Amino acid sequence: MAALLVLMALVLPGQAATFTMKRGLNLDQWVTWPGEDQWGDARTILPYPEWRKFLGDDDLRALKEAGFDFLRMPVDPSPFLSDQTTALRHDLYASVLDSVRMINRAA
Repeated sequence: MAALLVLMALVLPGQAATFTMKRGLNLDQWVTWPGEDQWGDARTILPYPEWRKFLGDDDLRALKEAGFDFLRMPVDPSPFLSDQTTALRHDLYASVLDSVRMINRAA
């Protein structure tokens, strides 16, 4: 009987955080990508994702002030899988993390 009570306690729903979204934007369209043969050049591929070349902290704060409550940040995996970016792989990951931090700071 005690084992049954323990199992029941494990499957009962716990306290979960709630999150609602009302108004948001997609941050990247992937429309200006250079050819893969250029991805080995840090000036071409970084910062990553590409929207960071056009939006900064002030822009993200302005989106928040305009009433947007979420931003979708797609991350194309292709540059992480390409042989052209092997030397830049660490920088790509760091840039994605920095991008997430920028969005969170603006929230």
